[in-house]
Amino acid sequence: MRDRLEKRGADKDDYERALGSIADGGEVRVHIGRQDLMHANTRWYSYRLSVADTVVLDRSGREGIPNIRGRDGNWWNVVNIPVEQPIVDSLDVEVFDVKSQTEYRYRVVREERVVEVSGNEGS
Repeated sequence: MRDRLEKRGADKDDYERALGSIADGGEVRVHIGRQDLMHANTRWYSYRLSVADTVVLDRSGREGIPNIRGRDGNWWNVVNIPVEQPIVDSLDVEVFDVKSQTEYRYRVVREERVVEVSGNEGS
């Protein structure tokens, strides 16, 4: 989000408003690409987020017919899932494709980077 705001030349208020709208744990963005337009409809997918075998979100898909077809011929769709609690170690993400009866599993692992900036940038 910061990159998009920088490219737009956003001011401090824009940053605060945009960053304030993000859930404490951020969000998981699921990209769906399918050859069949209606199979890329988000209503055919359900989403489950878990932390240490405890389900923190279980959501069925809602109607969302894609309007973007990629160069690869796939119809593309995106679902943003808010993560209400900060990720301590890892977050398990399950995406279930109801139409093809296929489950996709992912693990998001928290990683911190400490960047030290010297005071000589303008020199």
